Amino acid sequence: MSPIFLDNQEGYSSDISFISTLYETFIKGQPAIDINLLQWPEFELKGIRIIEISNTSYDPRNSKKIEVEKWKIAKELFHDMYSINSENNGKWDMSLDGKYLYHRYSLNTHLLYRVEKLNYLELKLLKEPQMNEDEDRRKRDVLRPILVERLIKKGLTLGELFSYKLEKEYGVHFKLIQRGEHRHMRYKPRSGNVTWVSNQVLGWGDNRPGWDITTDVKIACCRLEYDEYYNFIVQLLNQEQIQYYSKKSK
Repeated sequence: MSPIFLDNQEGYSSDISFISTLYETFIKGQPAIDINLLQWPEFELKGIRIIEISNTSYDPRNSKKIEVEKWKIAKELFHDMYSINSENNGKWDMSLDGKYLYHRYSLNTHLLYRVEKLNYLELKLLKEPQMNEDEDRRKRDVLRPILVERLIKKGLTLGELFSYKLEKEYGVHFKLIQRGEHRHMRYKPRSGNVTWVSNQVLGWGDNRPGWDITTDVKIACCRLEYDEYYNFIVQLLNQEQIQYYSKKSK
């Protein structure tokens, strides 16, 4: 897997208040999560989005694929609760810069998350009502042939994806929810849990990734390398969001 984490870098921060919120939520709070969800509204309402980037049978904190100088706990994690006055190290650790979280879910399940700080607009929209189902379906029907052409046929690169051009031109945003090996991906063609447009093994190479989208245009899967995959939620934007991303378009 590529050592470079490709994202749009928007929203990542190392400010003190955000790091304090991470500490209170994960180190002191020690939340029990369903690792199959990939999205946790209770964290996002606090301005925290966590993106799974590694699922291994060993401690990933010393991996060369991430650049972390120091971890908060920096000791072996166990299944008991963290306490600052005892040797109980809990199930969570965080990098001191607030960019990564490590979760020991079970004895042989170790998860690494990239942390994203949500911007003011994302927080605002979390609390607003969504568009009705008919309008949502209509807009996604219009988008389907466009995304088939741009992603599946032409192999849109992640650099192009994170340039905000899709947001500006088509009012659609790809929200990254997981990066990992094929065997750990929640959504992938030919897996049977959702219906895909192509439903074929994804190709890769020649600087062009392989893509597929679900027939309802709600989920996308990208294959960047031999065993490096990305899952995205396809989000429809309102006019305020389109204007926000248009200002950032490269």
